[in-house]
Amino acid sequence: MAITSRPTGAPNMAITFITIGGLMAVPSSVWYLMFSPEGLAKFFCTCFFLLGLGSIILGFSVGYIGRAARKAELPPHGAPGTVIHQEPAEANRVGTPAPAPAPAPAPAVGTPASTVVQTG
Repeated sequence: MAITSRPTGAPNMAITFITIGGLMAVPSSVWYLMFSPEGLAKFFCTCFFLLGLGSIILGFSVGYIGRAARKAELPPHGAPGTVIHQEPAEANRVGTPAPAPAPAPAPAVGTPASTVVQTG
């Protein structure tokens, strides 16, 4: 199996999840501690905090899984002749057959054909 030349997008996704989770959890916890919301505001504050916390955990999980996937994509240690990149057309090409022999040349127009008569 050829190794892909395009790296996985897991690190970018992990950073995005962690950033969004932090931007949700920190302000909602500050709002909860400073303003002591009641009723529906308390519900939204708790929901944003838990969603942010879950997003942070998801971001760390995606990062861990992405590092494990990157290690799995590498060739085994000491594997000689590992294909790094191969064009699809070259990978699927079948050997070309040998060319057919050329036909014998036709006699020239102005020369008489030799006739051989065999008697026996």
